[in-house]
Amino acid sequence: MLETNLKQRIYNSYRNIRQVTNNPNNLQYRRSREKGYDIQDEFGSFRAFYNYVIKKLGPPPHINSVLMRKDQSQSYAPGNLMWGEKSEVGNHNPACIRIRYRGRTRTVSEWAREYGLDVSTVYARFYRGWSTKEMFRTPKQ
Repeated sequence: MLETNLKQRIYNSYRNIRQVTNNPNNLQYRRSREKGYDIQDEFGSFRAFYNYVIKKLGPPPHINSVLMRKDQSQSYAPGNLMWGEKSEVGNHNPACIRIRYRGRTRTVSEWAREYGLDVSTVYARFYRGWSTKEMFRTPKQ
């Protein structure tokens, strides 16, 4: 049963990648084309994709793990896939705002989660020019 679920999860990821990169009716297709994202020839078949994932990445570490690109500015290719949490997917986007505070650099959503704030609150404070200390230490009103 576990093997069937794993194969289905990997197939769903493969199918979604193929839709985004090859189906003009997919809402994300145009953006993937504009950015130059594609699925590499090495992943031309599900069998090749599945074998790569199993051999190179292994099974997902958590039930909520998803396949994602390490570098969001690159294509779906060997060496650029990894298991990650759904909440991490956006954090690998080069357009993410990263803030350095107390010796650590994290995305707005990561800081918001750490300090129990809404992401929109942190963004608003950032764009209003608040200091990092004010951004994270001021209670939500």
